[in-house]
Amino acid sequence: MTIIGYIILALVSSIFLYSLYDVNNKKLLQLCIFFIPFSGLSLYNNVEISLYILPFTLCAVLWIILQLIKPVISSNNISLDTNNSFIIFSLIFFTCVSLSSLSPIFINGSDFYYGANEDSARVFPIQPSTIYVLQLIYIFIGVFFSIFIVGALKTLLDIELVIRTLLIGSFVACLIGLFEIISFYLGYDLWTGFYHTVPTGSGNLAEKGVRLDGLLNIARINSVSYETSNFAQHILVVYAFMFYCFKKKVLIFSQFYDKSLFLILLISLLLALSTTALIGIIIIHFVYWIFSKPSLIQFLKSIVVLTFLFLVFFLIYKNFENFTVIIDVFVLDKISSGSAESRLNVAFNAFEVFLRHPIIGVGFGVLPPSDLIITILVGTGLIGFISFFIILIVIFYNSLFTKAAKIFFNKTNESKFRIINRISDLLNALIFSYLNLLIIYQSIGFTFRFGDFWAISGIIVATYILKEKTIREIS
Repeated sequence: MTIIGYIILALVSSIFLYSLYDVNNKKLLQLCIFFIPFSGLSLYNNVEISLYILPFTLCAVLWIILQLIKPVISSNNISLDTNNSFIIFSLIFFTCVSLSSLSPIFINGSDFYYGANEDSARVFPIQPSTIYVLQLIYIFIGVFFSIFIVGALKTLLDIELVIRTLLIGSFVACLIGLFEIISFYLGYDLWTGFYHTVPTGSGNLAEKGVRLDGLLNIARINSVSYETSNFAQHILVVYAFMFYCFKKKVLIFSQFYDKSLFLILLISLLLALSTTALIGIIIIHFVYWIFSKPSLIQFLKSIVVLTFLFLVFFLIYKNFENFTVIIDVFVLDKISSGSAESRLNVAFNAFEVFLRHPIIGVGFGVLPPSDLIITILVGTGLIGFISFFIILIVIFYNSLFTKAAKIFFNKTNESKFRIINRISDLLNALIFSYLNLLIIYQSIGFTFRFGDFWAISGIIVATYILKEKTIREIS
């Protein structure tokens, strides 16, 4: 148990006990959402079985328990619509994951997979392990966390509350990262082991290798995340949401706070000096540009701007030595060498395993994580793959094709009309963030252990259900 683990455990336990008294409050759910970026902060470590309990994991488990015991401690029933297609296919997907987790028992060393890069010559047998059981538990937590979110968020205030909590959590993570960098350049040795307690990422800044191979004293934002790329992945979700809101003039807090938050998110992503961050920013801006349906003139303007930016970038790259080193080490070298090659090897090796076990796969966590499609295919087989992508289809279809209501403008329904517009704005921003999250997962890898995917999925479903309900009330 870590020092900060005891502190957070005391906080979470107190809120859980309070929630037993007031089952309808959202404080425990807020903690779940807030702690999503804190993937480098472990409350408990067991290296032998690779068990690292993160704040999100603890909060999510307790919140799921709270939802399950609601009928016992109060007159409230479990708020689940059993006819909801998202919930149905989520349960089917979890069933597929559970079945696939039995595969290593039957295979029991008769099949194997190859490692990547320097491990390419090594052979890893597929056989039962406690690690694979933990992966099933992570999926269980994620699936039921998203399902119960759908039942918990009933009003616009509820949805705004969790969205703002998600933004605040990312904001705090960015501030910690910026504080790390400022302290680094001022020569202060931070004890980051207090809040960065996952065994493979513990230690102070120097020990985590933030100096660029001795060539430059440049710090990279790691903050409270497992590693720099994970930090970028967490922040990109929120950045995509805020980018859409900024472009569409949708206010979340206030104009000043929204602009400040957006700027801090962007600065943090750039200072991460991560290929993940760079690719993610490019993807987000490109996706928005595509869906904005640019005219021919706008298209030509974009070409001119991109050409200009490319020329500026090229001139800086060729004439400033320090900048050249940064780009070479953090971008070009990664793309052309080990990191990219490793990802490709993992993907190809995993796909070969899938071809040998196409029906139910070999279980989540058996092979190293790869892109979204390969991870689902090899982990759950075709059956799980189909159910998972039906979930995505349900989310996008219901969000994008909610039936519009014919609204008559009068004093009676004017407020409802504003509510629908507000819900629609938030839903569009969430869908935009979700789409970019999926593209990033496909490009970089599916981090199913963390809460980003599950939280956003649940919030989106709850939002479009609220929109449909409000429309029916007016109609």
